Amino acid sequence: MRKQNIPDIDDAELFETIITTKQGQRKVRLKNIKDKIKAAYSNFITNGASLDEMEPINLGKIQKRDMEHCYGVSTAGLSVVKSAIKTSHNIVDTELCPYCNLRDPSEFDHYLPKSKFQEFSVYSKNLIWCCHKCNHKKKEHFSKTDRFLNTYYDTIPEEQFLFCRIGLPIEERGISFYLKKPDGITSKQYKDIVDHVQKLNLLESYTQLASQKLPIWFKKWRILTIHSNKIDFTTNLRREIKADIDANLSVYGENHYLHALKIEIQNNITEIVECLY
Repeated sequence: MRKQNIPDIDDAELFETIITTKQGQRKVRLKNIKDKIKAAYSNFITNGASLDEMEPINLGKIQKRDMEHCYGVSTAGLSVVKSAIKTSHNIVDTELCPYCNLRDPSEFDHYLPKSKFQEFSVYSKNLIWCCHKCNHKKKEHFSKTDRFLNTYYDTIPEEQFLFCRIGLPIEERGISFYLKKPDGITSKQYKDIVDHVQKLNLLESYTQLASQKLPIWFKKWRILTIHSNKIDFTTNLRREIKADIDANLSVYGENHYLHALKIEIQNNITEIVECLY
C-alpha cells in the first residue's frame, strides 16, 4: 500500500459539466440536488481522516439512480474526471496499484461504495485508480472498524513496516513476510494497515512472488561462484544488493515487497554465501 497525492480537481465544476450532458427530467433533478451534492463534497474533505464515520446524505431512490447514472454512463465530463485523476498521479501510481503495490492499475474503486454513497459516484477524491484484483476483493465493503486503507487520506508511514524473513537453506526453510509497527504511528493506524493487508491477502502474495524470484537469483549466484573466490563474490554481491536497494527505495519506498526482500538478503549475505559455496 502506498500514500498518494489527493487529486487537485475542481469537483463542483466538473459535476456541473456532467449535469449539462444529461437530458430531460434527469437533468432537472440533478440541478435540483447539485447544492446538496456540493455540500457533501465539502463534508468529505472535512472528514477525510475519518471517512469511516461518514453517513450517506438523504437522497430519494430516483435521485440515487441519477447519481449512479452519472458514473455508469460515459460522458465527456466523466472522462475529464478520470483523466484528471490519472494525470495527477506520479509515475509509480500509474504503474502500480496503491492498494497492493504489485499489479498494474486498470479501473477505479469507489472508496465509499457508490451503492451506499451515491453522492460521491463521480467525486475524484473518492475514486482510487487500482488493479482489478484489489477492486474485486474490496467490492462494496464499508466498515467503521474493519477497513481498507484510503490511500489519499489515511496515514501510511514512510518508515518500514513490511519485513521479510529468509530461512536457510532456502530450499528447506523458505521465505515469509510479516508486519511490524513503526514507532511513529498509533495502534489504530497500525491496525488499519494490518486489516488492509489481511483483507487483500498481501503477505501471501508477496511470499508467492518472492518464492518465485529468490530461487532464480540463487541459481545465478551459484553460477557466478564458479568464476570467483568467496571474498570477491561476497564483495560484489554486497555491492549489487546495495545498489538495488538504493535504486528501488527512491522509486517504491520502504514498503515494497522487493525492498523488504533485498534488505533481508543484505542482512544475511554472509550466511547466503556460505550456502552457495
